[in-house]
Amino acid sequence: MDIFLEKDYNTLSTAAAKHLLTLARKKQTPLLCVASGDSPAGLYREIIVQKNGTETDSWNFVGLDEWQGMNASDEGSCQWHLHQQLFLPLNVEASRICFFDGRAASLEEECQRVDQFIADHDGIDIAVIGLGSNGHIGMNEPQRNPTLTAHIAELDTSTIKTAQKYFSTETIITGGLTLGIASILSAKHIFLIVSGTHKAAIIKQLMESEPTPALPVTWLKNHPNVYLYLDEAAASEWKK
Repeated sequence: MDIFLEKDYNTLSTAAAKHLLTLARKKQTPLLCVASGDSPAGLYREIIVQKNGTETDSWNFVGLDEWQGMNASDEGSCQWHLHQQLFLPLNVEASRICFFDGRAASLEEECQRVDQFIADHDGIDIAVIGLGSNGHIGMNEPQRNPTLTAHIAELDTSTIKTAQKYFSTETIITGGLTLGIASILSAKHIFLIVSGTHKAAIIKQLMESEPTPALPVTWLKNHPNVYLYLDEAAASEWKK
């Protein structure tokens, strides 16, 4: 795991975007796995600012996760946020985006569709993920099976509570659809973006733990190309 410690969230986002663009330019049609949430939002903003002559028109995208019962038409959904932050500013064609439809009639078939999209594009080249306060990545909660690819996820109550901040009114969340740990680890490069003092305790746990189902993010330690971008606030407990 390569660790990049930056002063604050803005410098973190700028540095991570420059790194990601450098990697993406090495492949004509890269497949990027993208997470919604507060942590990667700055990275997406900086990609738009820094892309210059980068041919993002050839990029393909797969969404990391989505809430059950929601899709891009639902304000506050994962896909809705990514459309605002990334897909619309980059003018990404719908055919280049594969996202879980939480309103699909068969959620099992929806998971199979997402797995097939990844296979059809020769795997994920770059994955951008955040980190939950209980150590989850995507919607892979503690003690879940780490060998899964796309699947229906049961969510911890803490995740459901935290998710309310993405909606303008209180929203009922029953579960999720997510790429599994195996899907994330299959990516050639992984960017883990973590910011803020509220993530300091979980970063300390990550740094001091061996890979364990109790802390899903620790599975990333088995991957050769993980780039952990931290600001000083998130690293404050670890660096004491």
